[in-house]
Amino acid sequence: MSQARSWGIHYVLKSKEAVELAAKLINQYWGLTANLSEVKHERLNARYCELMVYGDGIEKYMLDTGIMSLDSEGEKQFVPVVPETAIKTETQMKMFIRGLFLACGMVSKPQKSYHAEFVTANEAVIPAAVRILSEHGIEPKLTKRKNSTVIYIKDGDKLED
Repeated sequence: MSQARSWGIHYVLKSKEAVELAAKLINQYWGLTANLSEVKHERLNARYCELMVYGDGIEKYMLDTGIMSLDSEGEKQFVPVVPETAIKTETQMKMFIRGLFLACGMVSKPQKSYHAEFVTANEAVIPAAVRILSEHGIEPKLTKRKNSTVIYIKDGDKLED
């Protein structure tokens, strides 16, 4: 007797904190099972965290978060987007930027002024991040670095905001 297959999502991130927060929120809001593990890549001498998410509500989670969407005929498609309906309130905007920072952000304090950046290969988050930052008076700049897009802020006063 063969066992039925089920959907699941596999996230790989460098930030253990981001993975832990994602697991907590996914379980809290969608009731999905989230298994965490830390992996050490011997050849590259690097560590990363994996998050496996699965359960009965996985399709709703994928639609709610934009991992999966429906085309004009109601067919499922896997085109990564950030649903505008998911980021409307001030709290949702703050949580999005916090999550983005945990997943791919950094701040440095060079000799002259602060510098912050988000480095992502996920093109779907860029318009949402730029919109939210701009709505809060922070005008980010964009550049390419290898296969990623970098959203960066150099104005120290705006960075505090």
